[in-house]
Amino acid sequence: MLFFKPNVDRLKRNKDINGLISILSQNKDLNLKMKAADALADFNNTDVIRSLISELKNKDDFVRKHVTDALAKIGDDAVDSLTIAIKDKDIIVSKAAIYTLIKINNLSAIEILFYALINAVFEVREDAKNDLSRMSKSIEYNKVVLEEPIVKYLFTLLHANDYDTQKCAANLLTTQNLKFGSDVDGIMYRIVMLKLSKSDDKVEFYCNALIEIGTENESETVNLLINELSRNYLLIDFFLSGLNILSHFKTKESLNYLHNWINIDFLKDNLRIGDISKTFYAIVPNVINILTKWGDESTLIPLKELKQNMTFENIHRFELQGYYALLIDETIGSAIKVFQKEIVYDEMHTDIANEIAIYSVNEGDEYDRTTRIQKECLIGNIEGVRNLIKNGAKINVIATRSNRNESTESPVEAILKSNCYHTNGIDAYLQILELLINNGLIVDEKEMIGLILCVLQNKSINVNEDKIKIIDYLLNIFKFSKINA
Repeated sequence: MLFFKPNVDRLKRNKDINGLISILSQNKDLNLKMKAADALADFNNTDVIRSLISELKNKDDFVRKHVTDALAKIGDDAVDSLTIAIKDKDIIVSKAAIYTLIKINNLSAIEILFYALINAVFEVREDAKNDLSRMSKSIEYNKVVLEEPIVKYLFTLLHANDYDTQKCAANLLTTQNLKFGSDVDGIMYRIVMLKLSKSDDKVEFYCNALIEIGTENESETVNLLINELSRNYLLIDFFLSGLNILSHFKTKESLNYLHNWINIDFLKDNLRIGDISKTFYAIVPNVINILTKWGDESTLIPLKELKQNMTFENIHRFELQGYYALLIDETIGSAIKVFQKEIVYDEMHTDIANEIAIYSVNEGDEYDRTTRIQKECLIGNIEGVRNLIKNGAKINVIATRSNRNESTESPVEAILKSNCYHTNGIDAYLQILELLINNGLIVDEKEMIGLILCVLQNKSINVNEDKIKIIDYLLNIFKFSKINA
């Protein structure tokens, strides 16, 4: 029995759209699929567009090229489906959709790439970002003048929530040698450029420019700046530059915003858990200094409330070394002093490593360099810890687990992170802590904050009262202020 290949030309002459779609979607012959795609380009309806879009995922480059050519020939009617396809999780589909839209030229290449930057999967967003960067350099080198609608579009993108979108838009606007005024667009451009600036000279330039504009257009400058600061508090350098600018404009809005940074309820509702510990020590002293400079007597009130609200639950939620410093120090002056030490809790890594001996590689495990006493602490083995101490094991030591300083841990951290709670309960923690303390464990104020966080982050200790007992035990032994339980 003979089998004949479908005749694509005959199907096209007979306007057999379903037959052509069947070949494109089901036939395994790549040449037939390419011919079917070419033929379908002459028929513009929903089914044709849908079948071509679905074939963008084809792994064969040649088939995909014929499909994109067909969609480009269909033109404007395929744009909506292609813009949806950019969001596809399949990278091949997303990239093919971008390529097709640029060929259609219904939208400018700039708009298409920005759409991909905002909406596509990560890998495609990275490609779009790189394409826009190359485009900026090409436009600047060739002195290309962008059309007015594109320039307006780029100004709207300066207000985007996404850092990369703002960066690409600002870089493209910079190529145009525009005269930026003191209106919303001019203010926003300078704020974004301040965010992107790396050198001290540029930071100073844009800070001075915004301060100068603020004297003419105070309300817009303050409001736009506060909005950007609120969304970028993890960009510490930008945030502190923004605070410097804000310090020149004592308005109702700037006062309210600065008070938020010493208001525990605001922080609880507006900051992601964990983020605050990365920013608090850098931001709060500057906020307090500005409010003090403005002669704001109400600064004392929120600080008192902050200390009164420092319950175990709040510490657990925020993981704040800065807040805990306020429990230890009673006055604003001493609180600022603590914050300005720039306490960085990163599992007690760098500071202690400079002050206390480190185990050599030979004293640790062959693979991870974990010390024996650290291992015994991790499993909550009281007798094992006791025997090791008798045999001279070092207590005030950080055991390196890799060549990187950030991968370190001490015996006391090991027990406080241990998951032995389920098997041995709270006694294992307290008894091993007692062994370490009685044999010369050294803990200063900075390290105490780190140890408290170890306890708070230990998910195996699922009874809050037991966490409080362990923390109180440490605080009492080392004579620190007792936590408010």
